[in-house]
Amino acid sequence: CLEAGMNDYVRKPIDTEELFAALSNLNKHDRSISSKKTSSKVEKDDSIPDHLPGIDLGTAMKRLGNNFELFSQILKKFENKYSNVAEELKSFLDAGDFDGARKLSHTVKGVAGNISAIDLQKATSVLETVIADRRTKEFDGSILRLQSALNHVLESVSIIDKENHTLKN
Repeated sequence: CLEAGMNDYVRKPIDTEELFAALSNLNKHDRSISSKKTSSKVEKDDSIPDHLPGIDLGTAMKRLGNNFELFSQILKKFENKYSNVAEELKSFLDAGDFDGARKLSHTVKGVAGNISAIDLQKATSVLETVIADRRTKEFDGSILRLQSALNHVLESVSIIDKENHTLKN
């Protein structure tokens, strides 16, 4: 990015501290940007579970300013949109639509990163590469790994539901 002439860049998923540092570096004279940095330490909210399967909860809470209600809503939307993604990917691949499968796996990889579902992000990254390289013998195994990682994330949604934490559609 820098060699192409950009001043700076921030990798996805966006880390707010990294974003504000990059913005601050662009305009050292603008105190309003640097004053909006988030604290690197997020206070523990007792309503937030200590652990959720398949999710790096600490990173997710840091990214969302410890807003567990918002995170719960995001997870519910993720469940609604992507709970059948393994079947969708398999359908694309069975139909020979490698481009559609690669695009969907790329999208899920990004969303997984944004919700701090690290194993799911890794599984979709591997699948995206397998699809791009047309390594057809690895399709089924890669989809199974994705499904396993996805199941953990969906289990987290179920845990939040059972513990009566806020989940809205």
